[in-house]
Amino acid sequence: MKKETKIKNIKKEEKFDTLKKEENLKIDKEQEYINFNYIDVAKEVGYFLKEKNAKKIEIYDVSKKTNLMKIMIFATVSNKENCKDLAMELISFMHDKNYPLLHVDGLLKGEWIVLDFNIIVVHFFNNAQRIKYNLEKLWKDAKNLILFKK
Repeated sequence: MKKETKIKNIKKEEKFDTLKKEENLKIDKEQEYINFNYIDVAKEVGYFLKEKNAKKIEIYDVSKKTNLMKIMIFATVSNKENCKDLAMELISFMHDKNYPLLHVDGLLKGEWIVLDFNIIVVHFFNNAQRIKYNLEKLWKDAKNLILFKK
């Protein structure tokens, strides 16, 4: 009986140590993510989108307006399939740079896709949806970092 109790206690300690290590790794990853230069990453995303023929790319620093994110990016894409493709390419691009995707919305329809990378949120619209919702007006007081007129 005593031997079984010792084994159980050892297993509990090992489990606790494992959880503690995992928690420390999680904190380190979060800290690493928080410390990156989000302005540089946002500009890099903008140039990536421009290379992929996105139109009317606008990048706003919204860090003084909300605590939910630091950067809001808007881009117009010509059609649903291109919108879906570009969203998938950006997800891959950001993943390669270790910026995890937290949430995606609208990928199936392809008319308005939102990619949430925590500090950076990217909106892809077709032209009709962009005009209809005009989200830029919500952020008009934010600093516009880059405007690609194409």
